[in-house]
Amino acid sequence: MKIKQIFLFPLVFFCVVIQAQTPDNKIFNLFFEKQYNKVIETVENTKTANINDFYYAGLSAETLEDAILSAFYFKKCIVIDTTFVPAKISLAKALFQNEEYVSAIEIYANLLETDTLNAFLWGGLGDCYAKMMLLPQAYSCYENAFYLNPRNSSNTLKFVSVLGALRNKDYMEEALFYCDSTLFYNENNKPLLRKKASVLFAHKEFLQAAPVLELLMSQRDSSFQVLKQAGICKALVNKYDAAIFLLRKAHQQSKKDMEVMLHLASSLSHKPELFDETLEVISEIRKNIEPDSAIIYQTNTLLAQSYLGIKDTVNAILQYYYSINQENRDDRLLRMASLANQIALESSNSLLWYVHYYFLQNFEPEYERNWNFQRQKSFSQFLLGEYFKYMHMSGKKKVSWQTFDGKWKTITMNDLQELLK
Repeated sequence: MKIKQIFLFPLVFFCVVIQAQTPDNKIFNLFFEKQYNKVIETVENTKTANINDFYYAGLSAETLEDAILSAFYFKKCIVIDTTFVPAKISLAKALFQNEEYVSAIEIYANLLETDTLNAFLWGGLGDCYAKMMLLPQAYSCYENAFYLNPRNSSNTLKFVSVLGALRNKDYMEEALFYCDSTLFYNENNKPLLRKKASVLFAHKEFLQAAPVLELLMSQRDSSFQVLKQAGICKALVNKYDAAIFLLRKAHQQSKKDMEVMLHLASSLSHKPELFDETLEVISEIRKNIEPDSAIIYQTNTLLAQSYLGIKDTVNAILQYYYSINQENRDDRLLRMASLANQIALESSNSLLWYVHYYFLQNFEPEYERNWNFQRQKSFSQFLLGEYFKYMHMSGKKKVSWQTFDGKWKTITMNDLQELLK
């Protein structure tokens, strides 16, 4: 019983075709010769046009993507025979294309009263509700369509999209069930595989997303979404060469995608031989963003990593300093002070001292329980204490330091003594 009801539309349509097949039926012949404009012209010039003629005219207009005209002819069919189901279904589709969603809903709902196990009708009704942003109703319709016909990949894609919009998060397990159920019948369906990968990616399940993306790429899927997500997955597991290869391709397709550019810059920053390209990508990022302290902080940090790669410690410290000015991250304070320690013996300028002075100025008491901070604080206090002794012995009452942005900062012995208390 279920199968008969689901496939009601094709059966009825077949009956219409059989009824129309007469030797002198010119409209029928024109339709199956794909002369759709000629079908419409002939129907318009035929005073004795019947229900089948109007139906073929409607199908012709539908094929020619004229939803208004197709709706006109399907309505003529229904006026002649209010029980003509194929015309009702086609009219609902035409109304949907014309954005007359309420009218289309009425037709689908009416048909479902006598054909409740028709997956196609449930899917069509779900489409209308989705367009009207009535997501709970759309979800319910798509769910009915899914369980009646889990093979339909188009319906499953829409179903999972509505599910994501409804739940925002914590929908992964349910979404994967629907994707995998339909993939059982369509194992290499690219849109479904992309949807599955996107669900995993959105939930930060990168290790699970990676093999799905690999499968898509093995099928020669070089779409932007696949290249982007696969590249980011590679970057997150430190496979920088593969990440760079994929993210470069994604960047060629979309020059302003910020995620792609940031992960590309991050991957490049780990390759000293690609230092110049890192600078180019970071420059491009900064040209394409609105003022955003978080992204400027990220790019400063990436530049610091790049400078470290080419053993330019001074410029690395400079970039960490700039990143702290954008977002006062304590781990960057520690990193900056730690790098200053590394160049203590070779530092003949004020860099080492200024870093530790800056560190102590920005130290916050609530971090005193953190061993790393406590150790760094003690070390900074020791170094600046030694500098204080040097100032005292040399008779200096104040000292000027050149900061990272090229400006000069002056402090007195009293300022330094106060800081070291």
